[in-house]
Amino acid sequence: MKRSGLTVIEMIITLAIVAILAVMVVPNLGGWIQHYRVKGSVREIVSQMELAKIKALKHNREYRLYVNTLDGFFRLERGNLSNMSSQWNDDGGTFRLPRHVSFEKVTFPKTLVGEDHERAVQFNPHGTAGSGSMVLTSLRSEKYTITVSNATGKINTRRGAE
Repeated sequence: MKRSGLTVIEMIITLAIVAILAVMVVPNLGGWIQHYRVKGSVREIVSQMELAKIKALKHNREYRLYVNTLDGFFRLERGNLSNMSSQWNDDGGTFRLPRHVSFEKVTFPKTLVGEDHERAVQFNPHGTAGSGSMVLTSLRSEKYTITVSNATGKINTRRGAE
């Protein structure tokens, strides 16, 4: 008589092999997820900066990326003038950094009425910007630096700290 199927012993061995492979793969997933969280945050910040730059040129107003390093969020803001704006309004919503990603160092100027943890990089209608940089880091100390040139408003990113 011919029997098909798995015996209990074969099933236990198969499950043991799957369990060993899972134990080997799961720790690597944590690092992979952290890498993509910090990298995605960098992409979102750069996208918002590029948007601020384009909107400043298009609408002939100052735009800035406001950064709150203490609470870990950033947002695009629109100024009320083309130069020396005194009021800033939210222009697109607030973005929060994912868990285990933080601002390590931000050298953009402090906002006029803000605390030390409130910084902003401003983009002007004639194509220039405030200069400075920010370093984002993950739980595993992976770092990315975003810099803005004041003469051209050019935004650069690179892996690692300054």
